[in-house]
Amino acid sequence: MINFIAEIFVFPHPEILDPQGKATLNVLHNLEFRNVSDLRIGKAMKMELMAENEDLARAVAEEACRKVLVNQVMEYYEIKIKTLEKIT
Repeated sequence: MINFIAEIFVFPHPEILDPQGKATLNVLHNLEFRNVSDLRIGKAMKMELMAENEDLARAVAEEACRKVLVNQVMEYYEIKIKTLEKIT
């Protein structure tokens, strides 16, 4: 078995309003960060799991996103898998 980290990034769909992102963007503009044109605020998760290979680790993370972690009506997600170490 291999120990993996699944990094999961969740953001609102582009067509969904993001009031927190808009408010923070306004603050950035007030602080002279005028070159920032858009800001979307989401959430990040880190999941440790064991699997036989990276594909199976990704499948577990995908299923967790679909069933529990992400509201797919309002959000989309991206997953990055990293290998930690082999466990004998």
